[in-house]
Amino acid sequence: MADDTSSRQGRAGPQGPRGRAGEPGRPGPQGHPGKRGLDGARGKPGPQGKAGPQGKAGAHGARGEAGAQGKPGPQGPAGPRGEAGPPGQLPSIEQIIPWLDLVFDAWEDHRRRRELEAVEREAAEREALAATESVEDAPENPEDDDDHRKKKKHRRKDKK
Repeated sequence: MADDTSSRQGRAGPQGPRGRAGEPGRPGPQGHPGKRGLDGARGKPGPQGKAGPQGKAGAHGARGEAGAQGKPGPQGPAGPRGEAGPPGQLPSIEQIIPWLDLVFDAWEDHRRRRELEAVEREAAEREALAATESVEDAPENPEDDDDHRKKKKHRRKDKK
């Protein structure tokens, strides 16, 4: 059977006063007093405290207002793709002609630009080839020239 006493009790009251200290020991053989005696027994606990006032909404007071809503969670995976809709109507030729003109103009510009770049590239190659040929015609090392060596020899003789 269940116990008839209430299981709900208030907070415990303050602890009772401390018991009195033990008496000092007898003097020892040399005349000194002995060690301090053991502490006395603790006092009895105080009476039970009474429960605090109860609010209307329960034991802890009225409930506060709800806080601000949190930020949304991460996006879930995409669902399955739906069925294709009915085919739409194609645009008329009058609607397509301006667009076609733009496409053809852009293609012509692109072709001209490529031709110009090819011509410029060929001219640059010709210039580079001409520059290398003129360098090949000139002597590679000016010290290899016989006249130059003679001048150096004469210079040395003049200084002596």
